[in-house]
Amino acid sequence: MLKTSQRVYKQAVSHEEAVAIIKAEAGRHFDPAVVAAFIQVHEKFKAIARKYREPGTAVALGD
Repeated sequence: MLKTSQRVYKQAVSHEEAVAIIKAEAGRHFDPAVVAAFIQVHEKFKAIARKYREPGTAVALGD
């Protein structure tokens, strides 16, 4: 499964979980216009992350 980067203060989450968090925080933590723009291109972010992931990092089929 493709995941976000792990941080010292929190575990990595799936791309889908990250998108859900960003959507939920629209108007609170994130500008709604920026969230709307992100939603239109988030699959491109996912493809880039898959392409440039660290060597040896497993990615499940369908991610």
